[in-house]
Amino acid sequence: MASVFAYSHNPASDQTHNWLIGGAMLMITLLRSAAVITTPLELGVDEAQYWLWSQTPDFGYFTKPPLIAWIIGLAHWLFGHQMWAVRLPACWIHLITALILWRGTSWLFGQQAGRLAALIWISLPATGLGSFLISTDTPLLTLWSAGLLAICGIASGRLSSSLGMGLAGLAFGAAMLAKFAAIYALVGLMLIYLHGHMTRQKLFDWRDISVALLAFCLAASPNIIWNFANEFSTVRHLGDNANISQQSASMAGVWQFIGGQFAVAGPVVLLFMVIAAITHWRDHKSRWLIWMSAPVLALMITQSYLSEANANWAMTAFPALTILLAGWL
Repeated sequence: MASVFAYSHNPASDQTHNWLIGGAMLMITLLRSAAVITTPLELGVDEAQYWLWSQTPDFGYFTKPPLIAWIIGLAHWLFGHQMWAVRLPACWIHLITALILWRGTSWLFGQQAGRLAALIWISLPATGLGSFLISTDTPLLTLWSAGLLAICGIASGRLSSSLGMGLAGLAFGAAMLAKFAAIYALVGLMLIYLHGHMTRQKLFDWRDISVALLAFCLAASPNIIWNFANEFSTVRHLGDNANISQQSASMAGVWQFIGGQFAVAGPVVLLFMVIAAITHWRDHKSRWLIWMSAPVLALMITQSYLSEANANWAMTAFPALTILLAGWL
């Protein structure tokens, strides 16, 4: 298994491979763009709602934070008011996510693992589906991955802990403007800190956590202020959507949710992700990635038992799992 800085490749060979993988990913994205432009499928209900929001830019909306509407508004400004322009940003945002994961994985495990991470992400079933519709998960995952990149910088010694955590806080806070699921990042960061404190293998200390929290609140502040001014309408909708008050306490929901994760990543890839996470548990340079994925899955499994949980509600677990899998492979 590759370890941090354990080997290096011929620079010329690395460059060639980088161009080949980058070219393949660009070709996939162009083909997906062509499919989005030529599809006869009408906008879905959620997509139409996001489009409507984009006509009146604001810092928040009833059911979601504002980033998705801003993205659609920018696409219309660039391409005109075309139906395909609503969806077109999705496949390119997924490409950006793949490139971010490429860089973070390269910092931890080397260039070969970085290329693998990019290929894994661009080929996930959820990425393929997400490239043909516009959803709040798409920018959420990009900004979440940017937060992981900052922590990869700390773990690989490329960034100081204070700078890295400040950047991570900004990225995760900006992700809150896409979807409130970004709040799970704070849970992960706290678990990383507590585990590091107990094992005396700290990536960052409590001062760095404070920096991250401050940066998180700063980046998320436009929507936080909007919710204060609008009786927390988005927050209340989120609570209604979770539907915890109508508990069913059924294992059937759990198995349905777990089955959905096999559809998200593909059965073989998901199995390998689990093996990779178990393997990396002893490596303190990459173990933190488990704390950025396992709590999300645990929370959603609990939610699926108590009420219900859609498969995509755990999507923020997969950027970290992708990095782990690429390093293991």
